[in-house]
Amino acid sequence: MFLALVFGVPAVIGYVAFTPQSGERLARSLNGDVIVGLADDIQEVQGEALDAESVTRGAVAYPRFPHDVVGASYGVVPLAWEGRTDDDRGAQVDLAVTVHVAHEDGVGLFDVGRNSGSRTTCVRFVVHQFDPDGVADHDQIDCPEPLTAATPRPTPVASQRADLESGVLEVLNALPDGTQPPDVGPAVWAALGDDAAVDAEREEDVLVVAVQVLGTRDCVVAVRPDDEEAWRFTDFDRILLEPGELGCRAGLYLRPVTTH
Repeated sequence: MFLALVFGVPAVIGYVAFTPQSGERLARSLNGDVIVGLADDIQEVQGEALDAESVTRGAVAYPRFPHDVVGASYGVVPLAWEGRTDDDRGAQVDLAVTVHVAHEDGVGLFDVGRNSGSRTTCVRFVVHQFDPDGVADHDQIDCPEPLTAATPRPTPVASQRADLESGVLEVLNALPDGTQPPDVGPAVWAALGDDAAVDAEREEDVLVVAVQVLGTRDCVVAVRPDDEEAWRFTDFDRILLEPGELGCRAGLYLRPVTTH
């Protein structure tokens, strides 16, 4: 029996050493990473009430994909959406997340490469305007057959403006002195469309407003002192607009962040 164990150990080592990595297992792991990133990013931007279609456009525009795996490709397909973030049920967004891992040949004696593999998971995200966890609720659902992408309507007028900056400044200059933050959003949406995410704060006699069109990285931070014209603030690091950072917020001006 001892001899059998002795001879068995090299066999096991040889099997492990010369068996390609499982592409299916890697695809499953990467698929889970993308879903977690979506749940975090979708919820993170909900400072104002939005309809589910707007949330969907933002989700599929810049999903967070792992970029450190050679030969991996990703896709996020919008399936369906309904509701609003300020409803009791929240905005429900159904997405299909697909990961494909390509076959990789080995490059050495103990590197025998990797098998190909794929994973597709359909997930329903539920997004509320205010969520203390900061992560959208999400559960796996059955994928439809066939897996056909739904098409959100063309992005509304705000992102079609040639100059978002001038539009925001025009809106702020039309507001009366002393305007409070809750009154800014309706004024911006009336002029630029409801696909604009608006964050506003007042500090003494200064109103600061940050406006971003969903599905874009353009962020206009405007400062409007009472009795003065509004002006655009640009002295912040653009990395702060990336997922996981501060985002397009009035705090970019009121609470500057040093990134270097």
